[in-house]
Amino acid sequence: MGEIEKLLKEIRDLLGGTGLPVLRDELKDGRTIEKWREAFTSQRVVMNPVFLSGLVAQESDGGEWTYRRLEDPGSDGISTSRAALPVLEYGHLYNGATWDRIRNNTEFTALASAARTATTNSDDFVNYNARGGLFFLNISVAFDADHAGQTVQMIVQAKDPVSGNYVAIETGTATTAVGTTTMAVYPGVTDASTEIANQNDIPLPRTFRVRVVHSSSGPATTYSVGAALVI
Repeated sequence: MGEIEKLLKEIRDLLGGTGLPVLRDELKDGRTIEKWREAFTSQRVVMNPVFLSGLVAQESDGGEWTYRRLEDPGSDGISTSRAALPVLEYGHLYNGATWDRIRNNTEFTALASAARTATTNSDDFVNYNARGGLFFLNISVAFDADHAGQTVQMIVQAKDPVSGNYVAIETGTATTAVGTTTMAVYPGVTDASTEIANQNDIPLPRTFRVRVVHSSSGPATTYSVGAALVI
């Protein structure tokens, strides 16, 4: 046994370790985490662990090392079960249970363009950190001439987190015309002179959906609903 090995054995014995001294190579997960220092591992620890997606943390207790995979920072709902949240290159906000990524202004399809014959609800959507947004009802094919006077109407609804019931926070103008009707839900929106006829000075909640109400069932109209959330 060489001098270095003897020194490492003495340090290992002082730390109470029972395994052999090993040098950890670089661990990579799309990037280099760090160069590991020499560590004394218990023989109960896997010598060549395979780490899946996420960051890797090293913990020591009495000279024995434990390796943990932290949650992927590129996702939402990061757990708080670890002793510390890893330092990330982009921010997260606490939602009361887990951590979500901070968003910029975002756009998405609430209802894809389709011919519909009855009142339709979108899926529930999560507003991560926007204050409000714009909603666009675009009618591409209106009711036929035999059903003149029948309308569709866009409503933005908040979801009660306790009961699961939905409450309207802004109701758009009923329309039959081909074209786009726009609605604004945003704190401070009060300018009636703009081209957005439907406005509400109210924040957008975390969970919401869009509902399009048909004045009657039967005749089809083709429309889509787009959403643009604004921070």
